[in-house]
Amino acid sequence: MNFHFDQVASEYDAYYATEFGKEIDRLEKRLVQKLLDDIEAGQVLEVGCGTGHWTEFLVGLGYRVLGLDASAKMLDVARARNLPGCEFIYASAEAIPLPDHSVDLVVAIAVFEFIDNHDLALAEVHRVLKPGGYFLLGAVNEHSAIGRQKHNDPILQHGRLFTADYLAELLCNFGEPRLEGCVLMRETGMPEDEHPGTHPEDLLQRGAFIAGIAKKTH
Repeated sequence: MNFHFDQVASEYDAYYATEFGKEIDRLEKRLVQKLLDDIEAGQVLEVGCGTGHWTEFLVGLGYRVLGLDASAKMLDVARARNLPGCEFIYASAEAIPLPDHSVDLVVAIAVFEFIDNHDLALAEVHRVLKPGGYFLLGAVNEHSAIGRQKHNDPILQHGRLFTADYLAELLCNFGEPRLEGCVLMRETGMPEDEHPGTHPEDLLQRGAFIAGIAKKTH
């Protein structure tokens, strides 16, 4: 991958200050919190923690987080948040510098799109995750309105976006996955707060953000 996140570290979080970014962030966090409901975890590894945006959210849910990222400048921004109980390490998802079976939960949100070797990264996640631990993986859906316009986005254009089927395929390496989707787009171009009657399969197929969780059983 030619793109490196050091190039955008200083302005990356500006997206979350926009009306568009705030609304998408709200919907994504609601989905992730739903997936994490009733999952108690001691040590959490966040793969691709970036500027610490999701790290801060996980800390707010009561988790102790170890953030890992391959961009030193993104990690500088994350460390400046001074999040309690957090540690950050500069490393690749394809070579995680942790012992086998050392973490209870691994979270990776909007990072696998930018990892070159998914097989190697998955093997590393599987290695460091304790038996019975959980892997939560979130990604941008290539079939969504946002995904179809990825060539217009300065960051997404460099990524390999996901489908719900591919997300399930990766998570099946750990156990039976539970999948969710969110962020449908209105004709105005703003994200829609999905109606309670919206079919879950429709959200998985058309939602801009898809995520799943699986318990490590094999």
